[in-house]
Amino acid sequence: MLAQLAYYDELTNLPNKSYFKKQIARILENSTNNYAYVILDLDKFKIINDKWGFAHGDNLLRFIANIFRKELAAEELACRATADIFHLLVKFESKEQLIQRLAILSQKIRSYKFSENVLYNLNVYAGIYILENPAISLDIAGDNALLAREKAKSIKNKFYFVYNEAIRAQIVYNQELENIMQESLINSEFIVYLQPKYDLQNKKIVGAEALIRWQHPHKGLIAPDKFIPLFEKNGFIIQLDNYVLNKVCSWLSSRRIANQPILPISVNQSRLHLYHADYLSSLISTVQKYNIKPSLIELELTETVFFENATKMKTLFYQLHEQGFKISLDDFGTGYSSLNMLGVVLIDVLKLDRTFFNENFNTKNGRQIIETIIDLAQKINLLVVAEGVETLEQVEFLQKINCDMIQGYYFSKPLTIEDFEKLYDKQEVKKNIL
Repeated sequence: MLAQLAYYDELTNLPNKSYFKKQIARILENSTNNYAYVILDLDKFKIINDKWGFAHGDNLLRFIANIFRKELAAEELACRATADIFHLLVKFESKEQLIQRLAILSQKIRSYKFSENVLYNLNVYAGIYILENPAISLDIAGDNALLAREKAKSIKNKFYFVYNEAIRAQIVYNQELENIMQESLINSEFIVYLQPKYDLQNKKIVGAEALIRWQHPHKGLIAPDKFIPLFEKNGFIIQLDNYVLNKVCSWLSSRRIANQPILPISVNQSRLHLYHADYLSSLISTVQKYNIKPSLIELELTETVFFENATKMKTLFYQLHEQGFKISLDDFGTGYSSLNMLGVVLIDVLKLDRTFFNENFNTKNGRQIIETIIDLAQKINLLVVAEGVETLEQVEFLQKINCDMIQGYYFSKPLTIEDFEKLYDKQEVKKNIL
């Protein structure tokens, strides 16, 4: 009884982590097989407990333990480490065969029924570390498998990831960025760029999108794809978005005071903003601080925010419109776009993602899809902006089908505020002369 308490998990009767590691050491010492250390867990297990109750959650964990007992061979191991996290030692002949076995385990786990004829969409993630170096400690092997599991969760349409040294290097790099992000914001090392939006019929600048660049004194120019996903994950994106909004409002205010022409600027807004109770009041406070009309600020949001909480978004967007803000639906077409959503949510601008022009433009069906979306959007009084336009052929096609605006390298790359100002003022002077 004492041995049972000391070495086995009470709920699943699988070995606990301590005993698991002792058994691994024994097996590896006496075996010539290839082994992988695998960490497997369920996505959002807490929601399962909340929705179905802890009894069902416990039953699911026992169900998974029984699968391991049936599917794992001799000299293979499984343990329940914590909550819904399981550690496995799995033999393999090739990496392909290993992935196939884990896929079968995942499929069997996902077959669990919470009630008769009711399946729940269980997502299983696996982090894999190949035990190639016999000298490596099992603690490090487990840490590496854990890093691989976290990476697996960030990859679409893939339930597993095999550890490589690039993951650890990326984690170290991300930690370095997190250590300096706050100081960099205080030191104004984040630079706001503006990419012009052109009216397609008269080729004039009618707006711009505010974009962020990080110019660090020692690391140099850090590309947005290196820090934006990280800041989304750690929440710093809220401070960064507010920084950009203040810079844009300050610029618009200075031009208004100088009696210079101004134009609407779109600013990206993370979905994280939308769950803060003071989001709307914060926006209003910012534009009032600079004495800017809300209609000059276009809030760019990705379509995924609508699917997370459609009711809440409908209410919030109505309130934003009531205050005079414009709303743009960014990256349309990159996810599971819902045309019905366009009819029930108050938006002003639809932005066609650049993938329409990278992947679909050269096919007949692709062009017909672009034309149909633009036609539909305009029939419900939405303006359409085509992003990522880079060739004359694309411009002529979009002009032919009456797209409203384009944004892309064909007309202009993102510019510093100073360079954008020169370009825009030159256009305005020329317009007045004409």
